[in-house]
Amino acid sequence: MIAVPDAPDMSQTKILEMGKVAKNLAQELKSDYMTADKMMDILVPICAETSVLKQWTQKLDDIQAFGIRRILKERPMTAETYGLATEEIDQCVDVGNDKEPWLVPPIRRAFTSTCRVQFNQMLCSLDPLTRIGAMRYFMPEDASSDSWDMYNPAIWTSWHGRGTKATLRGPIKFGKTNFALYLDEQFLKQGVDVKSNIAIKNAPKGYTYCPTVSKLLMSVCDSRLAGREVNITFDEANLFWAKVDTIRPKNIDLGKLALCFGKMHASLLFISHYQSIIPTVVVQTAVCEFEKLSIKSVWAEIRQGIKMSSRVVSPVPACTLEYDPDQLQWFSLDMDIERLFAFMGTIDPSLNQWQEILDYIERHKGEMVDAEIEPKAVAQWLRRQGRSMREIANIVGKPLSTVGEWCRGMT
Repeated sequence: MIAVPDAPDMSQTKILEMGKVAKNLAQELKSDYMTADKMMDILVPICAETSVLKQWTQKLDDIQAFGIRRILKERPMTAETYGLATEEIDQCVDVGNDKEPWLVPPIRRAFTSTCRVQFNQMLCSLDPLTRIGAMRYFMPEDASSDSWDMYNPAIWTSWHGRGTKATLRGPIKFGKTNFALYLDEQFLKQGVDVKSNIAIKNAPKGYTYCPTVSKLLMSVCDSRLAGREVNITFDEANLFWAKVDTIRPKNIDLGKLALCFGKMHASLLFISHYQSIIPTVVVQTAVCEFEKLSIKSVWAEIRQGIKMSSRVVSPVPACTLEYDPDQLQWFSLDMDIERLFAFMGTIDPSLNQWQEILDYIERHKGEMVDAEIEPKAVAQWLRRQGRSMREIANIVGKPLSTVGEWCRGMT
């Protein structure tokens, strides 16, 4: 009798294949960025309902072609059908993500939810063994929400070191500044001085408000001369909102400025609305990433210090420092950053570099004029981007009647 080899175990093969699909899906849905085309590439193979696939295809195509703000303005019924006509959408959409659906948190959450539902429906059409086996791969990757109390507070600042960088991003009104100040409080408790362009009331010892680059760098030098470590918390929100035609681009200077911070042995916490507007040098060298997903939750990944894999943690505690959450955090570049950067590379190692930098700044501070942007200019720019009068009033901190006067006749 001739022996016939056993047929492949098809159930096991199906489990492994579905497990791979589940695992890849869980990883993709945690991506920091993906294009609309990539979103469709993810949805197509798992979508169990043709109508759902058609709706998302049309929705993403329209967003790419016209932008969310134009759809809201010119096609309100379509916007409502797409789930775009909500206050949260209005608060999250700006010139930086108008045609980038993945960068709009409500759209990203809706898409993620759709993928999970469609994947579940696809699983339900399979035999029980394959379904259970596939979910075994999927659930551990997806179950990533932890209680804040599980973690020692020291973990959140453990990435601090000479020249290390962390990013903190998230939409407007999601508590980025509050979380940043909570981190600053932890730094202060550890004896690390904090330099920041976030204005707070009754600043504690070790916290210095620095609205200009010269004051910031001089304050860092003072701390270094005293033998103290430094963290710089830099809120870039004002630079994003104030992209008016008369303001020169600052992203190049910011990249060089970040390199200067590294040369001064200070760590940097860089706050921004979206990853796409963070200086490239910061993105490429960041050892820690935070993203506020809501007022109470934060996604974190820490790659240096006390390492933490990609997790969502909540509820995030509030800081105790007093600040105005609606105040734009101004920061003026009152000296040439590129010349400063070049100078720092020429300092004789035998000299005290902190004193040398202090002396250089004393000679050159104020040589560039970077006047504060008037709230009126910011309000008019926001109005041109389609923001409501009430939202603009909240952002610039002025009465609704004043904003109405500034923006009269603008659409």
